[in-house]
Amino acid sequence: MDESLNLASKRTNLANDRTFLASVRTNAIFAGLSIILVKNENYLPAMFILFFSICANIIIIRAYLRNKENQSYKTSSIIYSVILMVVLVILLYTTYIEWRNSK
Repeated sequence: MDESLNLASKRTNLANDRTFLASVRTNAIFAGLSIILVKNENYLPAMFILFFSICANIIIIRAYLRNKENQSYKTSSIIYSVILMVVLVILLYTTYIEWRNSK
């Protein structure tokens, strides 16, 4: 019985990691969408998407860190999320600069 409980706990932990990483990938897709919008000179929608993606990423990271059971891939998962956060902030900043220069 103890072995099956241990395996169930590991499966739940891995499922939490997969869900977190799927959320990170979804935010990365929104970053790609914002790049397409910027290339078409739709700066304001791109900035809104980037801003909300940053907010969503912060919320996702906080929820993931609060779950004490997520230990298997926690470090690598957080690294990917932080890299995405840096990319989102850089994209937001450069989009803002391009928007100001386009006026």
